[in-house]
Amino acid sequence: MSIWPRASTCGELPLTDFHLGIIGGCSSHQRDTPLSALYHRQLAELLAADPGVRLRPHVVRAFNRRYVDRLDLLLAGPPVDAVMVHVRMLVVHRTKLLVVRLENGTRRQRVHPALFRRGHSMGSATPVPGDGTATTELQRQSDAYGGVKGEDTQNMSPPGRRIAGYRLRNLNYLLGALAGLDRWAIEQEMLAMDVVVRACRDRGVPLIVLGPTPAAYSYWSQRVIRRTNAAIRRRLTGTGVPFALIDRVRDADGHPLTLADGVHLSPAGHRYMAETLYSAGVRELARPQRARVE
Repeated sequence: MSIWPRASTCGELPLTDFHLGIIGGCSSHQRDTPLSALYHRQLAELLAADPGVRLRPHVVRAFNRRYVDRLDLLLAGPPVDAVMVHVRMLVVHRTKLLVVRLENGTRRQRVHPALFRRGHSMGSATPVPGDGTATTELQRQSDAYGGVKGEDTQNMSPPGRRIAGYRLRNLNYLLGALAGLDRWAIEQEMLAMDVVVRACRDRGVPLIVLGPTPAAYSYWSQRVIRRTNAAIRRRLTGTGVPFALIDRVRDADGHPLTLADGVHLSPAGHRYMAETLYSAGVRELARPQRARVE
């Protein structure tokens, strides 16, 4: 049954504001996607109908900073009623055996530094210099596939070369998995999530965690997403922290959740994310704000 109500369940009572801090990625402002189709706008429609609140999103940019650092930036601003932390699908790119670095203006491939230094940093993930996850100048100028800013790669299938019919990109992920880099990258992300969960608890800020969006461009990338979702489920079940996981690459009607690049969300993907967040806990986080006017 659809969770989209046809009419408000709150009679003629005025809407009250619900301020949600968002620590996420490009999904909140994805280019070439109509504003009305973005997930937080669709989530706003659901919340306006039930429990009858007006969603006021507060998006923290600073995408190259750690989750907990971005939380500090968020809480230094106007008050928020709850926080959503989006575990980004960039965890996938930290599982490759060969990583690209920009050296003297030239793109060069290097063996993942974590292959030799496999320790974890409690506050890390996105990014920590020297641990193999640090965002390089190349990454700041590029999208998930190395396209320069300004290039429209969202509606293009990712390029790739093949050897004996096997895609080199998949081989990079496969070798990384055999070396244990997928386990390392996921645990690194979970440690970073643990830090921000504790910080929200210590400050009395309600929190919901959103798992990564699909990486539907290959079996191996989506395998990392599935394993990350499983790690989030293990970590947060029984803690009282609600979480929303996107465990599929198509919605119930068969529409793909991503565009042709396999990374950026399609309109169906934004809708699915909104519905998942709403059902997983955002509706309940918003109820106390509605209760203030009833």
